[in-house]
Amino acid sequence: MSYATLVQARAEGITLQQADDLRLQSLLDAATRFIDDATGWWFSPRAATLRLDGTGLDWLPLSAPPITVTSVVLDGSALTVGELLVDGVPGELPDRRHVPQLARPSGCWARGRRNVVVAGTFGFVEADLTSPPPAIREACLRLAVRDLALIGDAEEQIERRAGEVFREQTDGHSYERGGVLPGAPGGWRNNGLTSDPDIDRALERYRRPPAGGRV
Repeated sequence: MSYATLVQARAEGITLQQADDLRLQSLLDAATRFIDDATGWWFSPRAATLRLDGTGLDWLPLSAPPITVTSVVLDGSALTVGELLVDGVPGELPDRRHVPQLARPSGCWARGRRNVVVAGTFGFVEADLTSPPPAIREACLRLAVRDLALIGDAEEQIERRAGEVFREQTDGHSYERGGVLPGAPGGWRNNGLTSDPDIDRALERYRRPPAGGRV
């Protein structure tokens, strides 16, 4: 499921002339995959089984905020979920979705390689437990808009690349447009993965810290 819907995209002014529903949905899906890859999280509820390395401590980092935890197995033995403390559930305060973890007050997570198996539903979602953060939804829409132009539409492609650096001077006046290509003259004005500050701020804000387990 994409992080922005067709209805939301149409409400932002994307017309059928620019993209029919099939193509627009494809662009939204591609934008969603890009966001997942760029941030290291996912922003919708997903059933998953996480296989994690035991830390030797009483806390265990998770690779996504837990919505529900249905089972936890340590070194082949099932633990009682009710005895664990779940940190990072969407909607709880303080908001610890960026650092989700399981705590085991009665013992430690024995060190090991993928020796902890946590099953449940996970996702970096809002308090309703289904919706992505508004900034992620907007980033999805903006990414889709960037790719509306058909590759074969020369005029639209020229407009799409209008932000690349060039300097023009006429009658003693000059101006320069900011670059979007890494290393291009003036490109220092636009950093980040996409060179769109609105998108890049959202991706940076919701980037997963370098810790946690793997699906």
